[in-house]
Amino acid sequence: MVALLRQSDVGDTDRPSVQLADMLKLIPTPLADAYLIEQFPGVPLSVIDGMDFHRLTRALEVQRMRDVEAKRRLAAEGKAPDGLLSSEDWRLIREMDRIAGVE
Repeated sequence: MVALLRQSDVGDTDRPSVQLADMLKLIPTPLADAYLIEQFPGVPLSVIDGMDFHRLTRALEVQRMRDVEAKRRLAAEGKAPDGLLSSEDWRLIREMDRIAGVE
């Protein structure tokens, strides 16, 4: 996935990094429901209950990787404003570099 993201211009995304399955286990059900309703406006909870959360979690993580990769590109080109990349972004970049075999 990292190699794919670094080969193509995937654009930017506004999606947060979320470990959804873990988060939903740790918080009260009403709070989890509120989060899910925010993420999927107009979708009833009965439909959300039938979602494949493992697949959704993978998709959200890839969106996070795309977002960080777009920021990394801006930083590499000297176009990133100060503070664009958080310490968590840099941690993910290091992990993606390790996966891609970049030192």
